[in-house]
Amino acid sequence: MSTRTSKKRSSNASVNVAVASKKAKGNDESSVISSPLFSSTEHFAASPEWKESRCGTLLYLYPPSSPDSVKIAGFDIDDTIIKTKSGKAFATDDLKDWQLWSKPHVKKTLAELVSDGYRVVFFTNQEGISKGKVDKNKWKQKITDVITELSLTNQVTVLASLTKKENDYRKPHIGMWRFLCQHLSSPNATPNAEGSMYVGDAAGRPKRGSKKKDFSCTDFKFSLNIGRGLIFKTPEELFLKTKDSSDLASLTTSNMGFQPKVHWLEYVDKPFDFVNSNFSDLVSSCGKNGQEVIVIVGSPASGKSTIAGRLISGIIAANAGVEYVRVNQDTLKTVPKCIKATKEALADGKSVIIDNTNRDMKTRKNYIDVAESLKLPCRCVFVDATKEESFHMNALRGANGNYYGEKRTVPDMVVHSFYKNLVEPNKNEGFTEVIKLKVAPGPFDSEDQKSSFYRFTM
Repeated sequence: MSTRTSKKRSSNASVNVAVASKKAKGNDESSVISSPLFSSTEHFAASPEWKESRCGTLLYLYPPSSPDSVKIAGFDIDDTIIKTKSGKAFATDDLKDWQLWSKPHVKKTLAELVSDGYRVVFFTNQEGISKGKVDKNKWKQKITDVITELSLTNQVTVLASLTKKENDYRKPHIGMWRFLCQHLSSPNATPNAEGSMYVGDAAGRPKRGSKKKDFSCTDFKFSLNIGRGLIFKTPEELFLKTKDSSDLASLTTSNMGFQPKVHWLEYVDKPFDFVNSNFSDLVSSCGKNGQEVIVIVGSPASGKSTIAGRLISGIIAANAGVEYVRVNQDTLKTVPKCIKATKEALADGKSVIIDNTNRDMKTRKNYIDVAESLKLPCRCVFVDATKEESFHMNALRGANGNYYGEKRTVPDMVVHSFYKNLVEPNKNEGFTEVIKLKVAPGPFDSEDQKSSFYRFTM
């Protein structure tokens, strides 16, 4: 991705924008750093009963006989530990339509792993439960039956992510691994990724002979996100001991989709608190000409709120002499209310940053007209994010929260709609200047936050 300045007409500047989010203030248990529901050192007493997180996003089983071990043998469930008897992609009976993926091999291999000192843990995405497509009680009984069939009663820990949005439990996010380490492990046996393994069928493998391509790459990405020496294997590799490269996962042959570290390669090795100089220039330009209106244009989840927040905090730090306030339609709900808030702030001698998508000329004209009526400059900041970047940051916002701690996502169709109907801003609309921003990661609050940004989300 180019970081060089480019012009949008002769008077428009192009800079790179810093994108990072504050730590979420949400009420989900998925945060390891801070959680209002669980302390960072809390350890749950082992129980033979299934339990749910208070937010209803995680279902888990932590049996009392679960062995203490820093070595984890983690597994996906569907098409890894079991498959359907019916041969259908999804079970036709929530309780009975299952069989071991390869009965002699699966049972024998898991027994050997336990004998070698591994703790067996199942990590699974089960959005169908929250959608009502799968009966929760029948599913729990099925998994209990599977564990019994494996002769591992009271020895297997199970974690199931129940929802797709607004939590970081769903693979490839690593919330379930963190929850295991923080809450479902003995204080003296915290799981260590190095020396552990994870096995799953969703490895992004292309069609190979009569075998269909993998439906996703979620399991492989989950293991890569955990990192730190964790070994990934496919069911064929672990249970059948296959050496056929087409059955294995690979960064070069698997369909990896959007890869944040590759996409933003030039920023990966920057310090976590690195600030792009172009963004600093944008901050320093604020307040030089007194009051103004800044209209931000960009896709949902493209980092607009982070831009607004960091601009305001940067302006305060620079002591520009003019107070800037953020006007946001998500908060105020309607355009008329945003216009009213803009007028009131300007009447109080403040400058205004309009933090909305503002995808068309008609919407933007509302704020241009307000500025012109007061003979104030009106600049436009166009967040030129790609659709893939927006989807990535949308997933991050749901898992970790945005700059203001808002832990929510927007539907994919809303992002698609923005790009379909976007009319790129230009100076002829009446803007004093149109500044085009490319998405550039950072600055972050910590190395942990930086690492989170570069993990796979899709």
